[in-house]
Amino acid sequence: MADSLEHPKDQPLDTPQAAADGARVGPEQVGQTYLPGTAKVFQSKPTDLVAFGFQNPPINGTGDAPAQAHGASANPSDKVLGKVHSPASAAEIKQFAATHEVSVTQKDGQYQFSLKADGKIQYIGAADSLAGGEKLLHDRMIAKENELHKTYGADFSAEKDPPGKQLASGRDTNAPLRYRDPTLAELAAVQSSLERIRPTRDNKEGELGPKFSFLKDAYDRDIPKAARFVLGHDGRAQVYFDPGWNKDRPPTELDLSSRNQQSMQRAIDHELGHNSLATMHGARNDPKDARDNGKAIDKIYSDLGWKVVGGRYMIEGRDNSFYTPEGTDQQRYFVRHDASGRPADGQGRATTEQNAERIQTLQMRIRSKVEQISEYFPGPDEMYAEGYSAFTSGDKSRQDLKYLAPKLYDVVKEADQNQLNQKYPPFDGHTPRVIRALDGKIVPNTQANATKISDFEKRPNKSGEIPFNTLPIQ
Repeated sequence: MADSLEHPKDQPLDTPQAAADGARVGPEQVGQTYLPGTAKVFQSKPTDLVAFGFQNPPINGTGDAPAQAHGASANPSDKVLGKVHSPASAAEIKQFAATHEVSVTQKDGQYQFSLKADGKIQYIGAADSLAGGEKLLHDRMIAKENELHKTYGADFSAEKDPPGKQLASGRDTNAPLRYRDPTLAELAAVQSSLERIRPTRDNKEGELGPKFSFLKDAYDRDIPKAARFVLGHDGRAQVYFDPGWNKDRPPTELDLSSRNQQSMQRAIDHELGHNSLATMHGARNDPKDARDNGKAIDKIYSDLGWKVVGGRYMIEGRDNSFYTPEGTDQQRYFVRHDASGRPADGQGRATTEQNAERIQTLQMRIRSKVEQISEYFPGPDEMYAEGYSAFTSGDKSRQDLKYLAPKLYDVVKEADQNQLNQKYPPFDGHTPRVIRALDGKIVPNTQANATKISDFEKRPNKSGEIPFNTLPIQ
């Protein structure tokens, strides 16, 4: 793995930032706009602009246009003037938009770039060529990274990072693990997550913020995942993103077009939910804190319906049986056991492992004592992380959690408030100083803020949707 970056890349922390007012490209646009995610022309994404017939621009974070945060207002300095190039083809523009996760519009001989994030169109700038656009986007990316480092202590992988070692079934290999720069869309997702969760730097100056590594190779070639959390030996949260992790995912919850989508922000919130567990009660986050967080986590897992049976965590069913998750993320199933941990048949009676009842994920959700918010619960930690991301990502996902998994909602809310109380000591020893608002942000525990949450939690469920474990056992 690449060494953690103690300082941002290429530019000092005091790089001037432009106001992010999200100016919209107006209706007078001419030429077609190419959005990220439109039909791809090439079979694979090129790693650079050689595929477009251009030379790669210098990657040094400097140039004709000053580096600014994305979302800057349109002004003449937003234009990057490069060498004269032949006009790019429609196929090249589509590929550029897909690779960089931006919208590209041709107007007045220029290529104008914008990004949809946080529910609005954010204008990035314009260039005379796609090569100039590449440089423009890189400058904006560097500026945004510097901003997130200065505010949250966050660091990011870079194309130039030396490769680490890829894993295979959790073991080191000799295969390289290569890194890349993030896109502006990915940085918008990181910012949205950190604005609410703020996993570090809230109570101690100099505490390391999270490190986000975007990969060209699967972190573990035998066990591909979208993303994964690793707690460093220094207590630093590290999140690794496999190639294609952001496929069909808009940057933030405000950008979702349907309930069937998941945003990049929500996926990051999930990984930081693992950080919430790992740093519970300060253990393993502060070398001077010798407290063990094992008991706190055991209680959370128990409250989620997971018990240690026969030396292994099993999820408890309403039928008084216990189930172990088996298989892979792509083909998950659950095996039934009795109260002693012995394999059990369809009537709950002890039997051989070969004859034990096996049920699918949906059946397990119906049988579970505690509801899940999604189909992804191969262990208690993942079930918690899914609930945590729903709780913190915004009012819509929090409402789904409250209606579809009320017990999980209560467990996550209590654990989250306990952790907030550790960072922000209560006024009188028990009255919270801060609480988590419905949009996921941390706010003062005023009467008005507390009433909003109370009213939300009392709201009747008129959605027509009910928890799966209220259905008859199948």
